[in-house]
Amino acid sequence: LLMRSFSSIQSCEFSVVVCEMSNELDKGLILSIINYLRRKVYTSDYPSDVCDIIETACRCLQNVFSISVEDADLYPDKDLYDIYVDGLGKKASSNPTPIDKEKAEQLKTEGNQLMQQGEFRKALEKYNEAIKLFKNPTFFCNRAAAFSKLEGHQMAVQDCLKAIQMDSNYGKAYGRLGLAYSCMNRYTDAVNAYKKALELDPDNESFINNLNIAEERLRNPGNQGNSNPTMRGFFPELSTLVNNPEFFNVLSNIMEQPPMREFMSSIMGNSEGFTSSPTDISQRLASIIQQQHPSFADLLRREFDNRRPDTNGSQQSGGEKSDEDAKKDGTEGKRKDGGKDGENNGDASKN
Repeated sequence: LLMRSFSSIQSCEFSVVVCEMSNELDKGLILSIINYLRRKVYTSDYPSDVCDIIETACRCLQNVFSISVEDADLYPDKDLYDIYVDGLGKKASSNPTPIDKEKAEQLKTEGNQLMQQGEFRKALEKYNEAIKLFKNPTFFCNRAAAFSKLEGHQMAVQDCLKAIQMDSNYGKAYGRLGLAYSCMNRYTDAVNAYKKALELDPDNESFINNLNIAEERLRNPGNQGNSNPTMRGFFPELSTLVNNPEFFNVLSNIMEQPPMREFMSSIMGNSEGFTSSPTDISQRLASIIQQQHPSFADLLRREFDNRRPDTNGSQQSGGEKSDEDAKKDGTEGKRKDGGKDGENNGDASKN
């Protein structure tokens, strides 16, 4: 028994030493594994229970190897898949050919079209294929928009940082970085990202508005609960909005998007009754509306806040805005060198 106990202690000590070494030497490898696993979740049609298992595994790796939030922002110089392919000798050259670049641009265009149609997962796959052929900052930035639409905000952060690493004057990448940070309630990081974006593109109204929103949430941390992407419990009494035609127009557009159609089909097609609580269903619906049209979600939330009595029994005078996502930013991103990246900051349909 004593020998077994001693052996167990030795094993634990060895594990601690390995983890400490890994923190210093191999953190990039662990991050590569985590990034690969999470990217597979967003690009594959795994069942929800499988996705939960993968996410649990990623969190365990982060905990075991003491990977902080800041560490998780880091983007390894090379994707794990590329390292594996290189090791097999299947990649002829690291320099893309003109044909590779042309094909990558075509894949990007197809991805942009899919974003416009609300097919975010399929768009993500197109951007992945484009990046394999040609690592271009615009492709990473577009993929960040797709990740954001799928609520993969940490992956969006990494793609934005990669785009910035490749082009430090890429204002749109800083803007999308700020949006991803805001969706994670990391408002200090969001403010810094938006400020940098405005240095590169001072007249971009979306950056200005989002910076104001992030700064407001920093000043009033008690209001950050409404900023969660799932927007739990944000729905107001919609009867107060029936006389506003704008709401009906936007709502009709949302109802035509594939994620909403899939959601409604899953409910209507459940012949055995609901398996989720009304709260769970409302949270799913809120998440879809937030992803498809955050400005509409913002209007709903403000309308609710305006009608909610405060502790003194009076009406609140106004609610916070939600961050404007890429679709709200209809202007072309400008670079400091005077050129334009030609992107549409959201579904990337004009990239």
